[in-house]
Amino acid sequence: MILSALGLRAIGLRRNNPVFIFITRFFARSASSVNKIVMICAFVFVSLYLLSSAKFDSALTHRLQNFLMDCTSPVISVLNRPLEIIASWKNYFRNQQFLQEENILLKEQNANLLHWRWLAQERDHENQRLREILNVVPDLKRSTVTVRALGVPSDRYYSNLIILVTSADGVRKDQAVISPMGIIGRIIDVGSTTARVMLITDINSRIPVRFESSGEQAIIAGNNSLNLKVVHLESNADKTQLKASQIKIGEKLLTSGYGGIFLPNMPVAIVTNIEGNTIIARPLVDVTRLEFVTILGNEIENHAQQ
Repeated sequence: MILSALGLRAIGLRRNNPVFIFITRFFARSASSVNKIVMICAFVFVSLYLLSSAKFDSALTHRLQNFLMDCTSPVISVLNRPLEIIASWKNYFRNQQFLQEENILLKEQNANLLHWRWLAQERDHENQRLREILNVVPDLKRSTVTVRALGVPSDRYYSNLIILVTSADGVRKDQAVISPMGIIGRIIDVGSTTARVMLITDINSRIPVRFESSGEQAIIAGNNSLNLKVVHLESNADKTQLKASQIKIGEKLLTSGYGGIFLPNMPVAIVTNIEGNTIIARPLVDVTRLEFVTILGNEIENHAQQ
């Protein structure tokens, strides 16, 4: 067509003529170049149009983005599906391995617990046989009653506590009052609906105690403050200097059981300061936060009644 348009046939050029071949190849290359230039110009035009649309028309850009997301989401979902299956199987096998290891550990712990249970039962039977041989008096069952605390002292120098009681509780004077943390004090007055408790921080309070590690006997005294003072220590009775290695800060003081009010081995206080022969301790129970207290039955009176 190009050659016809140029009128080359009129001059008698044939297809095998060198001039005809040269002209044909020249125009073929020119057409290919024109096609490339047209495509490049179209691409640049579309790009510029999209950029201008993104700058001046955000709604069109959002619609285009949404269209592309809608088109590519199914493809991405299909491509991610195998990866998700592989990850789920990986987690499954990992969990199976963890469960297997935990099962082995639990079996070992169960075997150890069964062994200790068997030893405890053997020791219990042996203890009972020895008690029967020695004719030991069995431990007395202690009655307890839990009551509400009223008038919790907000002043640290006030050393009494009021509790609610009823006649059915059977509360009597000199019964011990405790909490899960330790000793609170003892009952000094009982009314029809309330009772008064002398705290261990009262200046008139004296409790026989022993040190948890050494077992050394002493008496702990209140002084109407947050601290308690250890008096009548056995090492001080012989006028000997107290060794710091015997009693250390942080050691617990437990009831010794002397006096018949407090049962033995009940926590009372913890040592906070040592200066020479002076030992200062802090009560384990914070009476300013008490809501309920427990009253212990008097063991001596119960034994006398039996």
